[in-house]
Amino acid sequence: MMMAKPMAWLGVTLGMAFATPALSAPDYTTGVSGAEVQRLVTAALRAAGQPAEGVDAPLRAYPACTTVPVVTAHNGDWSTVDLTCTAPHWVRALRLQASKAGWTRKDGATADATTRPAVVLTHPLAKGTTLQAGDLVLADVAGLGTDTVYSDPAALVGRVLKTNLGQGQSLQPRHLAPDYLVRKDGPVAITAQSGGIAVGMAGIALQDGEIGDVVLVRNLSSLRDMRAIVAGPQIVTVQPNIN
Repeated sequence: MMMAKPMAWLGVTLGMAFATPALSAPDYTTGVSGAEVQRLVTAALRAAGQPAEGVDAPLRAYPACTTVPVVTAHNGDWSTVDLTCTAPHWVRALRLQASKAGWTRKDGATADATTRPAVVLTHPLAKGTTLQAGDLVLADVAGLGTDTVYSDPAALVGRVLKTNLGQGQSLQPRHLAPDYLVRKDGPVAITAQSGGIAVGMAGIALQDGEIGDVVLVRNLSSLRDMRAIVAGPQIVTVQPNIN
């Protein structure tokens, strides 16, 4: 009779233990979402004593991972972080906002905060976006090194992104689709030299082209197709030796 109560308490205790839900680890087998990347990076920055506010979520999810991805400073510099998955193995580098400075290196030294003006994005944009004035701002950016950047936001209005970019990313030539001076199906002025006399004809471009490119154009008077060299915005020059 004396054992009944302890056994009853033991049963209640075991029942409560089995009723407690187990904490489940995040499932990354279908990919690591942008929001989860943001959470992992923010947690790693805080754990390392680094500024963690304003970390943007990537526009695209990262690949699947059967383990929890590890966030580390890229080459010891927290202005860029590496997200590493061990199975399957992959590494993705994520550059943090260019407007933030003062991250420290693993050895405790302050990261290089030398800045120079550069055009950066005011918010994340996707591949194929045509840049508008509100997308761009001139800011002092640290850690650019010898990277080629732009200093005039107005000069980039109308250009098209060929990759996804995050807020604060400085724009570089490799991020932009070619700036065609002649566009397919657009009007062109065809110029040619004939007996020392310059002749001009109206035409239409059959290909996109940058300065110096040889493109196919059509003379709207004769409907003849010919090759010409892009000489300027909507201007092509016909040379005798290329047709």
